[in-house]
Amino acid sequence: MAIPKRVPLITKLPLASPLSVHIFASYYCNFKCSYCVHSMTASEQAEIGFVKQLMPFEVFTKAVDDVAALPVKPKVLMFDGHGEPLTHPRIADMVRYAKERTAAERVEIVTNGSLLTREMSNALIDAGLDRMRVSLQGCGASAYEKVCGVKLNFDGFIDNLRYFYRRKASTDLYVKIIDIALDVSVENFHALFDPISDTAVVEHLFPNIQQIDHSAMGSELKYAKNNDDEARRVDVCPMPFYIAVVLPNGNVIGCCYIEPPAVFGNITKGSLLEIWNDNSRREFLKTQISGRDANKICINCKSPDYGTQQVDFLDEYREQLSKMFM
Repeated sequence: MAIPKRVPLITKLPLASPLSVHIFASYYCNFKCSYCVHSMTASEQAEIGFVKQLMPFEVFTKAVDDVAALPVKPKVLMFDGHGEPLTHPRIADMVRYAKERTAAERVEIVTNGSLLTREMSNALIDAGLDRMRVSLQGCGASAYEKVCGVKLNFDGFIDNLRYFYRRKASTDLYVKIIDIALDVSVENFHALFDPISDTAVVEHLFPNIQQIDHSAMGSELKYAKNNDDEARRVDVCPMPFYIAVVLPNGNVIGCCYIEPPAVFGNITKGSLLEIWNDNSRREFLKTQISGRDANKICINCKSPDYGTQQVDFLDEYREQLSKMFM
């Protein structure tokens, strides 16, 4: 499945509705990866307001109905977040419902893949899943035990990925691994995963949790690049300008940071379109235009500095953005 090429974000703003909608269906995970919130103690999680929970199915269907009613269909509806989507007992039903409602141009899942049994693969494929992104934690059982604290039957894991790849029809299978988890050569990584995926890539870790010292983990921690291919600090975070995130409890926020800097509304109390156009979101965007350091949560977030794509840089367009939103 070909993913459309991105165009400069500034040429599309202001958006009548979000380009992408993220569904955080589960805050549970069967891994405890060293760079993730699930490696923290319960008390540490509580300090940042992280509560393990599942999204009720009725909250999900309300969210998808609202997405389907948006004036412009989102490019993607993605199941991801700070938990493992496949831990939700109704994840396949969720995918099917989103596809039946034609809520977005494509429906994707980001998963660690360890729960991808043949039964689960059949259910997701038959539900119409467009793309599955599998985040790998190593190329062998020992790496998984080191990085995420689990004893994984790695041969069985590979067999299940191979089954998904051979069984699927139109679902795109994308596998990725971050550099700190790569325990073999890049060539051996590709030799293992190229034959059982549509795309296999090595990515770099970026530090998205302030309480974890990611610098000690050995990643290159590459900053975002501008058009001159130079590392840069991002002052205007682009994410809340084009995405909507629905948390397990129905709250709607504008980014994927572990500590929500602002809640724009709740999907059970208003439509997604109303929330998108609400004054609380507009006021939050103003803080981004003036500089995200104005927000006490955003000042500690590193995601824009490491994850912003060139086409999404907005720093040089502050005057234009001010006219749009202020």
